Amino acid sequence: MRLSVLPLAAFGVLFQPILGTAIPRRNGNSNPSSCEAKVEMRKEGKFLVILGHCHNASPVPVWVRYELRTDRRGSSGSSHNAQAGRMLVPAEQDIILSKTTIMAGPQDAYQVWLRLLDDQGSPISDDSLRYSPASAGR
Repeated sequence: MRLSVLPLAAFGVLFQPILGTAIPRRNGNSNPSSCEAKVEMRKEGKFLVILGHCHNASPVPVWVRYELRTDRRGSSGSSHNAQAGRMLVPAEQDIILSKTTIMAGPQDAYQVWLRLLDDQGSPISDDSLRYSPASAGR
């Protein structure tokens, strides 16, 4: 009796349709453009709470890489903050990828960007918001 050895990659390709509920390791043939980035900001006292959301409109879970960048300009100078990671976004759900809370003084203005990428580093979606003390009351 002779046995054949199949590479693990072949195993995954052959049996993926049978395992319909399996979580994909890579985006593969799923539609990564169905994921939408959204930045949310809210003022809470002296603080600015920033949330980076991802909404997956597709019927399958999708892996995304994200980058959230915050730039501050104020009377005391400027500063930059960046967060990045990789997360599985469940099918047809909105999740919070990143949350940061920062001090927002009366002279501070912020620019925030959220960018979503696929596993190969290609852009999927992005969003940005600006905050300035004049816009805080709106």
